[in-house]
Amino acid sequence: MKRTFVVIISAVLLILFSGCLFGCQATPENPILVEKDSERLIEQAGKKDNGVSLSDMLALENNYQFNYMSQNGKLQIHADAFVVLPGAEAMPIFRIVATGFSQEFAKKAFCFLFPDPNNRPNNVTSGKVATKADLEKRLIELKKQLADGTYNSDEYSEADWQRLIEVTEEMLKDAPETGENIPETVADGTMKLVDNGKYSYYELACMDSATLDRQFSVVSYDVLPSSLDYDDALGTTSKMRFIKDAEWQYEGQDELTITQGSLSDHTTEKLLVGLEDAKMLCERFFSAVEMEDFYEISEITLIKKTDDQYAVKLYYRQVVDGVPTFACTRDYYGTQDLYARPWGYEFVSFIVSENGIDAIKWIEPVQVVETVTPDAQLLTLEQVTPIFEKMLITRLEPRLEIYTDPIELDCDVSSVALELVRIKEHNVIGKEGLLVPAWVFYGHLTQRTMYTSGTVYTYDMIGNVGSSVLGPPAVIMAINAIDGSVIDLEMGY
Repeated sequence: MKRTFVVIISAVLLILFSGCLFGCQATPENPILVEKDSERLIEQAGKKDNGVSLSDMLALENNYQFNYMSQNGKLQIHADAFVVLPGAEAMPIFRIVATGFSQEFAKKAFCFLFPDPNNRPNNVTSGKVATKADLEKRLIELKKQLADGTYNSDEYSEADWQRLIEVTEEMLKDAPETGENIPETVADGTMKLVDNGKYSYYELACMDSATLDRQFSVVSYDVLPSSLDYDDALGTTSKMRFIKDAEWQYEGQDELTITQGSLSDHTTEKLLVGLEDAKMLCERFFSAVEMEDFYEISEITLIKKTDDQYAVKLYYRQVVDGVPTFACTRDYYGTQDLYARPWGYEFVSFIVSENGIDAIKWIEPVQVVETVTPDAQLLTLEQVTPIFEKMLITRLEPRLEIYTDPIELDCDVSSVALELVRIKEHNVIGKEGLLVPAWVFYGHLTQRTMYTSGTVYTYDMIGNVGSSVLGPPAVIMAINAIDGSVIDLEMGY
């Protein structure tokens, strides 16, 4: 089924100004960045003579050093990075799918955040809730399409379509007779099937209507239609949001990165909550939704709430069989491939203060459905660092010439980790992919712009994008540990 996709301005701006290093710069004569043939990749990972297993690598890597300065002195790259290896016995390849959020998850999260049944916010679900008549009509059409084979088999398998039928049948049981202007009621954590005229999705949305406080929403796209153009697809992101206080929101605030044990006594006095207490509250949330064994902290930052007081922000990432996924500290990483539905990487963050959990953001949860290769054969860090160095220089040097005002770039590599990174499967349009081993280089890219007025501005281009304050380390580059190809986090492969 042929699609027409529209290049939207937001996608262009994201690539130009986010500071991501995976945009349209010049590439070497023999480009290292290539679309992955997943079958070939899996076959290569299973060959015993292709590389080394994780168990053989544990004693090989400890530190990575590299220094570079361009001839004009305007680009400097410095690496004195510690190397992090997973504490697992093997480095598998997993197949994953985007799951959205289940009703069970939404209910448990809701009850944790609003434990008092007599003090809960009101439903504010937007859009038109699908009625019994809507769902009965849809069910007839879905079953007809399955029976005569007219469903979109380019994107859906027979099993996928059967799943749509089962979900529709389940929602029909409790569907209202009318979906218009549903009276405001106290929320109980139940998601509704909402239809905006183009596609359907599950939604739980509630808040204190009078104060606009205690905003909680879960949006899950489990029942997408078989045809979405690019503009429509951009909005189909499963996400959970919680904001305790509408008057004070943390969005857009600069973040101060900390590491364990790096807090001075002076800074500690400014914390609105202790680090251990903040961690405990987040752990209690994961326990409430029965996911405490699947997520770990990847970064901790501080966010200024008042002139002299800081809340704590904790980033989490999924861990699969003892192997962590890469630390996603930017919630707008994700596929910008015009020939596939946009698919953001899973992103989980909490903000905690003296008032408890002030905010939660959880985007695009994924689930492992299959272990494809139990013990992948890997390239060592020594083998991939020449690739990293060549590609980094090739991509950064042209940036010096694209701005009207002169700029200088400093790239600092603070750590290198062997982790799992999601890539799209070859010829798969939907939100299905592989978690593959990758060497992930973290750090900061700092840009100094010298304006004609004499003013010099310094920006963090990949941590706190566009900020003068360095945020959490972000991905500078990810290199597939199976074949040495660069993984483009904007394209998803």
